[in-house]
Amino acid sequence: MAKMGEPKKPMEKERGVFWRDHPGGSQTHSDTKRRGDWWVCWKCRRGHRHREKIGPRGLAKERYQQRRTQSRLDGFCLEVQRREQGPVLFTDLTARWMKDHAKVMKRSWTTDRHRIETLKSLCAGKNVSEITPDLVDRYRADRLRSRRSGSKSLISPTTVNKEVALLKAMLNKAITWGYLDVNPLRAVKRLPEPDGRLRYLDVEEIERLLAACPAHLSPIVMCALHTGMRRGEILGLTWDRVDMKHRIIQVTGTKTGKNRTIPINDPLLEALRHLPRHLGTDYVFWNHETETRFVSIKRAWSTALKKAEITGFRFHDLRHTFASHVQMGLGDLRATQALLGHADPRMTMRYAHLSDARLMEAVRSLAHLHAGATPGATSTTSAKS
Repeated sequence: MAKMGEPKKPMEKERGVFWRDHPGGSQTHSDTKRRGDWWVCWKCRRGHRHREKIGPRGLAKERYQQRRTQSRLDGFCLEVQRREQGPVLFTDLTARWMKDHAKVMKRSWTTDRHRIETLKSLCAGKNVSEITPDLVDRYRADRLRSRRSGSKSLISPTTVNKEVALLKAMLNKAITWGYLDVNPLRAVKRLPEPDGRLRYLDVEEIERLLAACPAHLSPIVMCALHTGMRRGEILGLTWDRVDMKHRIIQVTGTKTGKNRTIPINDPLLEALRHLPRHLGTDYVFWNHETETRFVSIKRAWSTALKKAEITGFRFHDLRHTFASHVQMGLGDLRATQALLGHADPRMTMRYAHLSDARLMEAVRSLAHLHAGATPGATSTTSAKS
């Protein structure tokens, strides 16, 4: 037993039992105090590695020993058991995908849930083995002729590609879970996509927008313009991640899962200094009316855009505005990628053309090499032997 004041001994590792963090988990880890569940991992005599979510640690230890014994004495294999259960419906696959994979492994699991509802129009009532490339081709053709909900615009190829990519990923998981031997959509190629949307504000538009913002929205927009942070990252920002002394912001809980550091420039520093601190909360942007942090700013944002006479512009385009002006100022794609936190440098390449002016300046700087020279003239200076 630990004495008073001594640090608590960390939990010992158990063979075949491991922990996975998840906000919706049924357990709380005694060391990290995070929500999650205990899982078991074991290998059967066929060489298949199996993972099962259990919940409580004690039950997980019992299940691991049980599975080991079943495998050794009876040749038990989860994949074989599932095959013997007969054809698996697409709806059963989606339910397990959401429960055992998306909600555990993906921050964007709510997006998966939305796309699955759309895919059910293609696969409802079908077994996973009945999903074919021909079925997907007809689905894509129908989707491209459809219009967005509440809009006159057609569904884009990019949207359809994301839906089919999710379907292919679920079928790959079905192989791992023993429902399929091969992915029937492995040869299905992506639809050609148009160039990504890149809308950003010029200096005059930025001034109009800031002048049109109400008091609570202005510092939020300033933060987006001068850091390139995503809306969720800004609204979830807390003072403990803002270092005014060293002038940096630590961005955590990002879309890519990797933290990043963003310098604070003079305009943003001034805006942050004028923000009041609130008792009982550490959020930087606090809603005085609801006494909660800001979750949505749609109404104030739409009003500011109309007042500033700016059209076809989303809040996320402030991130594009930040990146575009950084690229035009520095012409350094690596720096732009680091500030935006892009995991894939191809995402940053959309801003590459914005540094063309700087490349032209660099080439023009070579003009002095031919100052006073005439076409075809050669140097008469020879190297000394």
